[in-house]
Amino acid sequence: MTLLEAKNISKSFPGVKALDKVNLTIGFSEVHALVGANGAGKSTLVNIIAGILKPDEGEIFLKGKRVSIQNPAHARKLGISLVPQIPSLCSNMTVMENVFLGEEKRFVRRGFLNWQELFNECQKLLEILDIRIDPKAKVRDLSASENQLVEIARALSFESSIFILDEPTATLTSVEKEKLFNIISKLKAQGRGIIYISHRLEEVFEIADKYTVLRDGKVVSTGEVRSITKDELVRMIIGEEVSLSGVERKLEEVEGEKILELRNVTTDGLHEVSFFIKKGEILGITGLVGSGKSELAKVIFGLSKIKSGEILFDGKPLILKTPKHALGAGIGFVPADRLRRSLFPHRSVVENVSIASLRDFTRFGWLSLKREKAKSLDTVQQLSIVTRSLSLPVMFLSGGNQQKVSVARWLIRSPKLLIFEEPTQGIDVKAKQNIWDIMKDLREKGISILIISSDVDELLMVCDRILVMFDGRIVAEFKGNKILKESIVGAAMGRRIE
Repeated sequence: MTLLEAKNISKSFPGVKALDKVNLTIGFSEVHALVGANGAGKSTLVNIIAGILKPDEGEIFLKGKRVSIQNPAHARKLGISLVPQIPSLCSNMTVMENVFLGEEKRFVRRGFLNWQELFNECQKLLEILDIRIDPKAKVRDLSASENQLVEIARALSFESSIFILDEPTATLTSVEKEKLFNIISKLKAQGRGIIYISHRLEEVFEIADKYTVLRDGKVVSTGEVRSITKDELVRMIIGEEVSLSGVERKLEEVEGEKILELRNVTTDGLHEVSFFIKKGEILGITGLVGSGKSELAKVIFGLSKIKSGEILFDGKPLILKTPKHALGAGIGFVPADRLRRSLFPHRSVVENVSIASLRDFTRFGWLSLKREKAKSLDTVQQLSIVTRSLSLPVMFLSGGNQQKVSVARWLIRSPKLLIFEEPTQGIDVKAKQNIWDIMKDLREKGISILIISSDVDELLMVCDRILVMFDGRIVAEFKGNKILKESIVGAAMGRRIE
């Protein structure tokens, strides 16, 4: 008897066949990787299993018994928990309120909610997961990775038999990822089943027992992970011949003048940080959550004020009190979490592309929609953004195309420096390559690129130099030949580089 079986699941949306007679079987004590490119149907399938969507056709069986899942609450009652890619927590509530949201009856004593018991249970759960977060902290004050960890804690609080993890490590550090994998191993040992969605293929081979590949709403392959290679899996995902055999571990240093230089910059999260970027250089910065790398991006874009130190841009002192000053200097910023911090999901492609350049399309107080659309179309075509229409809300684009829209916004302004924060987070293999190619093209045009990423392989793929941050300081620089990934990861974890 299997734990879960989805048979001949079909689902259509206007103009799109999202799932076409899809079958998925999850066994007891099994980690099953569900993989595929953006738009392959993965999220639609797990949303059906989690009760968020209803299938047009097909059946779902739990432990051999046919079930009709009515809604997410019903799914949780049946023992199915979903950890979504984008946390769905209530930002104005505390961690403990979010963890037990909808389960408050468990803590009602004589008609009153026992807050101390709620706190104790949350604390106990966080300790089991080795998550160091105050249960009384407001979710709005947490980092992206802490939000994800709270979402995982919430799923575990239901004591489900099936856990669906949708890109669970997208915002996690290497250390946090290892903690998550330990949790998954414990759940597996308890007989639970895990559906694991990830674009990070190394994770699939590290944690999963079986795999299912979706492409264009259909299952193209399923089997044991140990029976395939990474190249074979990529081929199945995108339907093309692709080789991942070895990222080149050689970094070529760029000759030229400095476009940006920080001298002994100190903020609440940075301590006497000094570094530079040359014109036409791709510089990578990595580090764990809390290392200061995200704070650094905010400083350069005028989102955080410095306490001491100096910033030079094009050889001249630059005071960055607001993003307006950064924009005026020629600095653009593509932040992580594109749907919350970069894009306007319900607005059209053209509106999202042009939003930072409206003055260029305005004369005597009137916006020229014709010029706005023409320039946006030119940039959309330049970046090969796939969209049915420039009027389509950006929320309906794939993750990779949403990221390209974020980049297109800054290309219109012809920036001198473009900052990318976690640029390929949550997008598929082919879209990642597209983003990397765009970065290299920008470098050829003399634009400097600063990539802030927790993906070391990505930095080794595209950067000319790599800096590592730890505890608010730059602790290592990597350039030249024979760069080992292990050395970079070690420096990020605080290991001293000789």
